[in-house]
Amino acid sequence: MEHRKAITMLSEIKDMKKQGKLMKPVIEKIFEILANSADYNSSKDFASLSLKERGELSIVLENLLFLSDFVLRLPDTTRGILKKIAGSLSRIQTLLSSYGKTSVLESTDLLALNLMAQELNLVERQEDYVNIYTEKYRIQVRWA
Repeated sequence: MEHRKAITMLSEIKDMKKQGKLMKPVIEKIFEILANSADYNSSKDFASLSLKERGELSIVLENLLFLSDFVLRLPDTTRGILKKIAGSLSRIQTLLSSYGKTSVLESTDLLALNLMAQELNLVERQEDYVNIYTEKYRIQVRWA
């Protein structure tokens, strides 16, 4: 819930440079956590995981979903930050491949991860994919 409040607060800042200054350390911290995570074998049953493995799984999933909030709600600023983090898109793609299939995610979480992958062009976009939070979309609406 705190994540949502942070995203909402950041979305109210209209100056993308200010947004970026506030977002950059958070996204870098997310990537620090994600960079140190091992790939997950999604064929393993959650119940068979040790307490340590469950904790690690939870941390990675929480951070992936937090990142998806940034990507989907603040796409233009987030994309600019991700471009400056070496290997960020390939790391996201790897994590989505291994963690995105886990049985512990709810359908809304799976949808958020799929939409993030589409927004970042890690997978082919569905024909009707639109992110209403992009500047490109806002410009199209203004001129329609």
